[in-house]
Parts: sequence; structure tokens; C-alpha cells
Amino acid sequence: MFALLYIQGGKAQYWKNEAINLIAAGQELFKDFKDFIVQMEAQFRDLSPKATTIRKLKTLQQGSSSVDKYILQFKSEASQTDLGDTVLVEYLKARLNPTLFKSIYQLPVMPETLKEWYEWAQKLDWQYRQEQTESKLLGHSHTTHKPHKTTGGGHKRAQAQASAWVQPLANTVTPNAHVPQMHQHQLQNSDAMDVD
Repeated sequence: MFALLYIQGGKAQYWKNEAINLIAAGQELFKDFKDFIVQMEAQFRDLSPKATTIRKLKTLQQGSSSVDKYILQFKSEASQTDLGDTVLVEYLKARLNPTLFKSIYQLPVMPETLKEWYEWAQKLDWQYRQEQTESKLLGHSHTTHKPHKTTGGGHKRAQAQASAWVQPLANTVTPNAHVPQMHQHQLQNSDAMDVD
């Protein structure tokens, strides 16, 4: 009964009150502490953990926080599902900051895998945040909005906060971009000096 005193608030409070009333009426509700834990876990366990995780993935959003934080939270939830990368990419990109999402779609070569989506989102978000820091240090201001911390809430608030995220520098080069290779004869000719 001593452990019940530490339970407070929400539906746990009702369970606690019922248990105390039954114990006060003379019923032996718990054999020992282990039995108390088993009954408490049975009462409050998630009956559908996969559905709960998918619901969390659907509602998790970046807002104006760093994409690193968003991806860590996303990976934590995604690891508890058996969803494939294709579905996870859809969940990930649906809740990215809208301007970051648009920046990814403006890349010359679109990311295809979940890993590539993580990498590009992190690169572009870092690039934006680095530019913001350096602009402040140099006294430049390229944006009129400042990012706001998100504390959760509806999709409209996330969209409003997302306007604070400004598109990163436009001259982005893909990490695997192919640079045209010169043929050997072109290299030899380019090293030759014209003498008049």
C-alpha cells in the first residue's frame, strides 16, 4: 500500500483511489510488491504499441527546431516499428519544416533512401543554421524572421513557425555529383602554353 502513495494524477489517481478503498475494506489486493507491479503494468500497458508508435510518427514534427533533434526522435520511434524505408520516408518528409522540405525538392538529384533523406535534411539544416550564425557575427541579416522554439501543438502553428526557416544557400552541390572528367589528350593540351 505504501507504493500507492506515490501514484498521483490522471487515470492512475482513480486506480490508486480504488485500490486504497478496496484495501481499507479488507481485501488483499496485492500479494507482494512484485504482484503490485504486475497489476499496475497490466492496468496501464499500451494495448497496441505499434499503432501508438505510428501515431507518434504521424504527429512528430520538426517545426523550427533543428533537424538533428527531429531525426533523433524520428529514429527512436521508427525503430519500434516494422515499417519499411519507403513508408518511413513518407512520414519523415511529411513533418519536415516546409521550407527545408522544399529545399530538398530543389536538389539536382532527389534523395531516394531514408538514409539519404536524413543526410540531406541534416546538411541543408546545418547550412542554414551556420549561415544564420555567421550573418549575426558579421552583422548581416538575410532574413526578417527569427526561428521560434516549438513546444508542440497543431499543424497550423508549425506552419507559422516554419516561415522562420529560410532556404539555405542556393549553390548546393550534391555529395555524389559527377564532375565531368577530362580525357587524357584534353589534359595534355590544357597544360600546353601558347607562345606567340
